[in-house]
Amino acid sequence: MSQIHDYVEYFGGPRPNCSICGHGPADAYWMADNGDIFVCRRCAVGVFSKLLADTITAEIDSELGDPRKQIEQALGEFEKEFHRAIVMALCRRLAQTSPTDREVV
Repeated sequence: MSQIHDYVEYFGGPRPNCSICGHGPADAYWMADNGDIFVCRRCAVGVFSKLLADTITAEIDSELGDPRKQIEQALGEFEKEFHRAIVMALCRRLAQTSPTDREVV
């Protein structure tokens, strides 16, 4: 996963449109085995959150206990990975800036 400016810088050309809605330009992309996936912010927040909910609820097994606890556990795992991904994206972004641009006044 990476931000779209990395893709444009590496491959050139204009920003690709979102693979989900097909409208606005993508803000991020993933390189998958079956091709690249481009995603705008709106779809990343709105569509992928619904995909996550569908995935979590599909895995609920009443024999494993309270479904609410299973949902809370899955959300906890998601939140941990989300924060990790945010830190990684910010570190990549910081690494791309020059030392003089990092100075805080």
